[in-house]
Amino acid sequence: MDLDHDDDLRLDLATTLAPGETVTLYRGDGPLLTVGITSVDGVDVVGAVDPAARVRTADLLTARLYAEDAAWFATFVVRGVAAHADGPAVVELRVGDALRVTSERWSERVPFRCTALIREEAGGDLLRGTTTDLSLTGVGVLVHGDAVPLDAHVGVTLEGDGRGAVTFRGAVVRRAPAPGGQLLGLEVLGVSRADHGRLARLLHRQARDPWGEPPPH
Repeated sequence: MDLDHDDDLRLDLATTLAPGETVTLYRGDGPLLTVGITSVDGVDVVGAVDPAARVRTADLLTARLYAEDAAWFATFVVRGVAAHADGPAVVELRVGDALRVTSERWSERVPFRCTALIREEAGGDLLRGTTTDLSLTGVGVLVHGDAVPLDAHVGVTLEGDGRGAVTFRGAVVRRAPAPGGQLLGLEVLGVSRADHGRLARLLHRQARDPWGEPPPH
């Protein structure tokens, strides 16, 4: 497979993977897929999965991975699945996209209020809440009424500051009672390059302008 300069991040991510390691990937409709890596060749990864796992060729999987100095948001495309009657199935993956967030920026939580729309991927009503703080890897949201359960996977849209909404896939990693509802801690599991850029720019603007002046017309 020929690779060019645009593939550098994909290759950088692939070098953090090694045979014998296990990674957890997320399907678009929520289920987890645990993959035991058996080989890595460029941006192509081969691994073993439970034969009962629901995975098919052309499925798009997302992952949040950690290296020594960075967190990675990545997509993997399923190139093939081979079932074996007497053992794990073999899945062939290719890194589809990769975003790197350096550790120095993980904890940059910025207070910010905007409307957040949350829907549990397993089904449920659309919840409307208000953000309390943001970072590149997570967000706090105050929701009223019945909140989604802990560890649930959710689709999230943040209204932002009027310069573009931010959409991502997340997991509920914290829940705490709050007046009239629940305060949720959401971890970002998957985000597109465009939405990651909008979130980074929103954080930068908010850090410079904590009073949240509206954008010029």
